[in-house]
Amino acid sequence: MRTIAFIVSALASAAGVATAAMPVETKVTEVTVYTRGARVIRTGQVVLRAGPAVVEFSGIPATATDSSIRLAVEGPKGTKYYGVKLKSIYTPEFAEERINEIKKKMEGLQVEKDDFEDQVKGREAEMEILKSLAKQSASSIGSGGAKAADVAGLASATGSVGKKFQSLLAGNRRDQRAMKELDRKISALQKELNDIGAGNLGKKTAEAELELPKEGPVDFTLSYMLTDCSWSPVYDLRLDAAKAKPEIRLTFGANVIQRSGEDWNGVKLKLSTARPEQGTQIPDPSNWWLDFMPEPRPVAYRSAAKRSVAMEAAAPQAAGLADEDSVAVQMEQAETARSEYATSFNITRAVTVPSDGSSHRVGISEGVHPVSLMLVAVPRLAQAAFIEAKVDYDGDEALMPGPANLFLGDDFSGVARLESTAPGESFTLGFGQDGNFKVERKLLTKKAGGRGVFIWTKTERTYNWVTTIENYHSGPRTIEVREQLPRSRQEKITVSSLELSPAALPDDSSRPGMKRWSIEVPAKGKAKIVFSYSVKFPENARVYGLE
Repeated sequence: MRTIAFIVSALASAAGVATAAMPVETKVTEVTVYTRGARVIRTGQVVLRAGPAVVEFSGIPATATDSSIRLAVEGPKGTKYYGVKLKSIYTPEFAEERINEIKKKMEGLQVEKDDFEDQVKGREAEMEILKSLAKQSASSIGSGGAKAADVAGLASATGSVGKKFQSLLAGNRRDQRAMKELDRKISALQKELNDIGAGNLGKKTAEAELELPKEGPVDFTLSYMLTDCSWSPVYDLRLDAAKAKPEIRLTFGANVIQRSGEDWNGVKLKLSTARPEQGTQIPDPSNWWLDFMPEPRPVAYRSAAKRSVAMEAAAPQAAGLADEDSVAVQMEQAETARSEYATSFNITRAVTVPSDGSSHRVGISEGVHPVSLMLVAVPRLAQAAFIEAKVDYDGDEALMPGPANLFLGDDFSGVARLESTAPGESFTLGFGQDGNFKVERKLLTKKAGGRGVFIWTKTERTYNWVTTIENYHSGPRTIEVREQLPRSRQEKITVSSLELSPAALPDDSSRPGMKRWSIEVPAKGKAKIVFSYSVKFPENARVYGLE
């Protein structure tokens, strides 16, 4: 009898006899994000009776790639699994539920933005009051009859007002950046609302058929690929130049963005450098043909306005990632897993990434690396001394190309871009200007036939420059000064150096025409460099590019 019952059950299943689907609640537990795309893993469990069964997994984002769906099943010994299939759904109930959820989020963000706006307006009002008080105090002192104590008090008050102004302005800038980020989140939610209104938002449901020998719990692991997800590297580099051996603290982080339609709450997050979106097939080089070009046909446009609209429609839209302001914190570092062709970073704590298109930052690694510092001046282009740091990178992870926030001590210096760097390699970055150096470049005055700027001939111009460098540090400093001879693209235009005082360093073949000096400038002292060159060219020729 049991054999007959099993055959009937199998035939019913094969014939597609309707069986009520058992819903299985699943939770996103693990996500692997690629530079484009993500692989999501959901897990769930349900107790099933003996015999055939159909289970249903709902809530899969509409952006999931159908061909990527995979289901792993663990159940009582002898359990049979016949496969999984997908179907798309779109119900008014789902749309209404999602609309209410989005509106609630938008209201919360708007309240948060309003609070920031109130703080900004309050500071602006306080600054106006301070300005008014400062004018009244200055007016009373300037009217005559003021005592010396009043003048001293005004000077002290002015300093305090200046510091207060600086604090208020910094607070406003901070809140304005926060409001900008809130605007981005609100815009992303508004876009999702528009998509729902256009009927573009839906979900997918997966169904699987099983056969159980006996009643028992069944564990499911469902995975799929999503497209509207990405991560990109971002770095903080904090230079400590005060130590006897300068060092740099490099924080390697990642900005994760996703608009998949599902929130990832408390998931195990992995970041991978693999690129599954690039395809796997090797290009065929033999499909290369030459042919005569057809005669071009004149293209008639109805109007300039329509032409511009068409061009805009054809232009690809670049998706930019907003860099977040970075702070120096001690962070939990990711675990690095390397394979022969890719590297993965396993974030060791649970991570939440909402599906609102906002940039969510996670830490990968942090370390201190040795650095060599140099002061550099290029007086023809900028009359200042710049801090140049050569970083010997000895971390465990290869650095990917990405933006870097630079800090000199606690002061923000600017933004740079790191290129690919392997452990053991070095790279060079500029950390802004050294305010304790003054660099001034002037054209020497030479009188020749009443001309005092440069010496003229019919076919020659001679330039004599002097650069003065002043060191206001309490100790001596060495600075490298770089001057460049102009380079000619024409044989009939020749350039030659006349005077280099003091003697320049040996020429670098990789930088033709560059002259370099390494000069030690004493504390509170000066140094001078004379740089003279001539340019010869045919009479009556018009030469561009001359100083």
